Amino acid sequence: MIEWFTNYLNSNWIDMIKDILIGLIGGLILAQKSRSDEVNNQTTVRESVHYITQTVVINYPDGTRRPEKRKKTKSSEDDNSIIGVIAVVAVILSYLYVKYHSELMSFMTSLIIIGVVGTLTVAVKLYRNNSYDNLNRLWTLQLIGILVFDCVQLVVMSKQDTTLISTISLSDFFTSAGLEGVARFGIIGVGFVISLLPNVLLFILLIHMLSVNLNRAFNDRVTAFFIRHTVKFTTKPYHMLVVVVLLCGFSLFYSTGYVYDLVQFQQDNFMNQLEQSLKINTK
Repeated sequence: MIEWFTNYLNSNWIDMIKDILIGLIGGLILAQKSRSDEVNNQTTVRESVHYITQTVVINYPDGTRRPEKRKKTKSSEDDNSIIGVIAVVAVILSYLYVKYHSELMSFMTSLIIIGVVGTLTVAVKLYRNNSYDNLNRLWTLQLIGILVFDCVQLVVMSKQDTTLISTISLSDFFTSAGLEGVARFGIIGVGFVISLLPNVLLFILLIHMLSVNLNRAFNDRVTAFFIRHTVKFTTKPYHMLVVVVLLCGFSLFYSTGYVYDLVQFQQDNFMNQLEQSLKINTK
């Protein structure tokens, strides 16, 4: 892990410094003083949420209703087809995860760097604008938690040995990894996909926090547009915090291979019990 991370820093340190400087300078340039005195550093979470929902129109302007979806009856053939699709997707995901393991680690590292730069930029801007209220402190704590989770996820990925598996083609992957290896890396790949969801929420939070702050200063339609499309994730901050914790937990639960080991243990236990019962019946 340390050797890989050192090589990554040596290859990308110029771009990293450039991104950090651009992010911080850009945030300071946009740091306009808020015109509203209703929100300050001492405002509570409930007051901040109430302010956002009351000052920004959330309803659809055209007033059109969404068409109702008709419920379809399920059949056994549909269930079998769903299971088949899941199996095929799991195999492809396992192969892609092993083949592009190094690229995925670089992608996760880039997410961490961008997340740190964005969090620092927004935090400095809100603090200078006297808008670092309790809600923004809660969001910042959540952003830091997601970044810590990303670091843990990166460490977990660095400990996964994929160098011994040939990834030239899908058939070679089956031959090298075997059925157990394909199943194991398929489950680990599911964990990586789940780990992307907290990062999606991270960028939604950054956009929302920045848009709310700019809207207090400029009260323009652009920031109102972003607030309307992100506020659905932020009206219940504590619920969102629980969702993020669950997503991070499930991701690590899968990424570490614990789910595979648990399923394998249950399967072995079942087979042992079956063998014992067969021996008793043959006596």
